[in-house]
Amino acid sequence: NAQPNTVASVRADVATGIVKCAKGYLEEGVPFLSRAIETARGLDDNDARWWSAAMWMSYATGCRHDEELLKMAEEFSKSSRDGVSTGVLVWTMSILIDTFLDHARRPDAENIMHELQRLIERNHQARY
Repeated sequence: NAQPNTVASVRADVATGIVKCAKGYLEEGVPFLSRAIETARGLDDNDARWWSAAMWMSYATGCRHDEELLKMAEEFSKSSRDGVSTGVLVWTMSILIDTFLDHARRPDAENIMHELQRLIERNHQARY
């Protein structure tokens, strides 16, 4: 078992949430993902924070958390990218773009898309 308020507990909550959501139990899984984000926000680990946000945003759409999704997209579009792995950035930024487009926020989506394109070019990530 992971110790509370650690990166390991964030990963455990995300894993549990994903499994429940993948089995079709969104109402049970999303709270685990929410707890992961709240824990990650209290840690000094941007990668865990961004990763847990990506997972929450991926599955919360099925539970109609539209206002929370937009708020999360706004938060992470302005959040520091320091210490976040390229893979997590690419994944999360792609979700941010979709969220902004879903809310008719094309300029915000384009800003993230341009940043994402520069990130991919800078890191020579051909598969993205």
